[in-house]
Amino acid sequence: MRVTPPVHRTPHGQYAGFRHAAPRAETLPGFTRFGRSPGRIPAPAGRAAAERRTTSPDHSPGGDFPRLWKDPSTPDRERKRLLRLVVEDVTLLRAEQIMAQVRFKGGATRSVPISSLDTRATDPGVVAEIDRLLNQHTRGEIAAPLNERGLRPVDGKPFTASRVGIIERYYKLKSRHHRLHDAGLLTRMELAQRLSISEKTVVRLHADGRLRGEKCGDRSQFLYFAPANGPLRTPQQAARNNLRYEVQHEA
Repeated sequence: MRVTPPVHRTPHGQYAGFRHAAPRAETLPGFTRFGRSPGRIPAPAGRAAAERRTTSPDHSPGGDFPRLWKDPSTPDRERKRLLRLVVEDVTLLRAEQIMAQVRFKGGATRSVPISSLDTRATDPGVVAEIDRLLNQHTRGEIAAPLNERGLRPVDGKPFTASRVGIIERYYKLKSRHHRLHDAGLLTRMELAQRLSISEKTVVRLHADGRLRGEKCGDRSQFLYFAPANGPLRTPQQAARNNLRYEVQHEA
């Protein structure tokens, strides 16, 4: 005889004799099995309000956009965010004059002429001074005296080592490294091969003052003069060789 167990209903109308699986987390809006899903969370109200303040109804720049853009306290990263709010894409058109065609989020477009780069060229006197200073100084060492004399690159900001490097490459000036190499100085690897020693030994010999070198970069980069007396030894190497000679002589 087959006996069917009694079926009891829960207060929620479910059968106690069956196991009901809980809804999977992935099916809940804004959640995954590992927690909240950023992609499913609606944008905060503050972001939408910021977009309304900085754009007009056709999504072209308007509202507070000009004020925020011209505010000196607005950092560059925030200006980039402002652009992403209003600009869809930019197309460069090459003709007699370069034009930038800007398309905004709402479909409005605007053409902006771009002045020739030649009108913003660095002062030839500044370029000539950098060329002269490269004979004796690195890029970082050049920036300080230029700033002290009130000279500025094309954007009007103070000189730095990277800005000096940009001018050096743009105007095809010979670098400090190439000037020294053309004058006969050797790199660490070239000198190590000539003296049949390791590159670490070259560094130690230079630190001990037994090798002469000239700084060619701002990160302890040197080119070295080739010694006229042949191979050199560090004090430790000389002591080991002397000890070996004494042992052999006593034997």
